[in-house]
Amino acid sequence: MDRQLDPEPFRLELAALDRELPLEERVRAMVSLLRRRFAQVFALMTAVGSMGRPHTHDVAHEFTVLLADVLAPDLLRLTVAPERSGQVIRMIALAASVPHITAGPDFDDDELTALILYGIIGFPTPPNAPC
Repeated sequence: MDRQLDPEPFRLELAALDRELPLEERVRAMVSLLRRRFAQVFALMTAVGSMGRPHTHDVAHEFTVLLADVLAPDLLRLTVAPERSGQVIRMIALAASVPHITAGPDFDDDELTALILYGIIGFPTPPNAPC
């Protein structure tokens, strides 16, 4: 079980994401990797009925920093700090990986990526823009 829960292979996959890819493709890759990891961990935890040993360090923060690093090449396009963006991506991917939370049709990676990148209403209209 320790091997399946070992975060290092997952960390290496995230760190290996190509920073030269367009932002949209990097975010989709992060969503896909995170969802796969969360699904694996929750399936294992459900099967054994345990949440395992508590971590001795802040794993969530480590992954948020790693996600922020993957987003860094597009710093000027982000409307929030890379660390906050990484936190949002991780949070949405986690929630979408838990069937008890989604309570409806599954979200696919493309839908989650679009939601993360563009929200549910797209870009706000500037206050002085013609209607």
